Amino acid sequence: MKNINFLFLFCAIQVPLIAMEKSAIYTIPAVANKVLQEVSREQLMTIKSEKELGDHGIITSLVIRPDKNQRQVVPSVQLTREYIIGDKNKDLEKDREFGAVTMMRADVSRALGGYHIPGDNIHVEGLRFGKKYLDTGDLVVIKSPQEEIKSILLKTLIPHYACWKLQARCGSRAHDFLNAEGEYEQGVARDGNPVNGLEDRLRGIRLVVLKGGEITPGDHVFIARAAEKDALIAQFHLEQVSAAWVEKSKALAEKLEKEEAAKMAYRKQARLKNLAQK
Repeated sequence: MKNINFLFLFCAIQVPLIAMEKSAIYTIPAVANKVLQEVSREQLMTIKSEKELGDHGIITSLVIRPDKNQRQVVPSVQLTREYIIGDKNKDLEKDREFGAVTMMRADVSRALGGYHIPGDNIHVEGLRFGKKYLDTGDLVVIKSPQEEIKSILLKTLIPHYACWKLQARCGSRAHDFLNAEGEYEQGVARDGNPVNGLEDRLRGIRLVVLKGGEITPGDHVFIARAAEKDALIAQFHLEQVSAAWVEKSKALAEKLEKEEAAKMAYRKQARLKNLAQK
């Protein structure tokens, strides 16, 4: 395994651009056609390429969403088999079944203005989970610094896209960067290495919980595949997902991907039309 100096990573974490007091509840409005803050290209170019990351990381921040448009940065969260306690996703059957927990790279959330802006639950420093490095069905394992396994999650098929709410909060540049649209359709280069919003899953990933537990910032996160994955399944007697669940998740993923492809095609035509009129 690749060695990572987790203490260095933890100490090197930057303070979010918008400071937040832990446990306070903040309302982050999302109003169509009204941008809360326009994320600059310079901010987006701080997002790392996957060449700079690895298969291990460290949790920098935990966020729950008590209600619509609300964010709360908390010192710990309790993962159950269906949801994060205190998060509004517990009320959504689709999210409980196919991806109640969302995980995002910390360098991406910082570029957007802070861990609370996107609202994803688990923010991780140093871990890559793009399409080249994380497959559906791989396990995302959370350990204490003392190597105790605290929780085990499963990468689902369900995609995670930047939506109109993120565009309202962060601007169209950030939205297009994460979705690899417009001027960022081919991605960008950072120190000669490619960064692509869709291929690198910059918007994050959706997970279901196989083994619940309490997690905290400073916990380690790593990807388990193949033999390592099989060993964990046997060690913790993890419940295997059913064939029916797989088929339902495939159908939902295909539906969401088609819907997003249609939205992207519409936005592309609108951009071309605007260019033609100039």
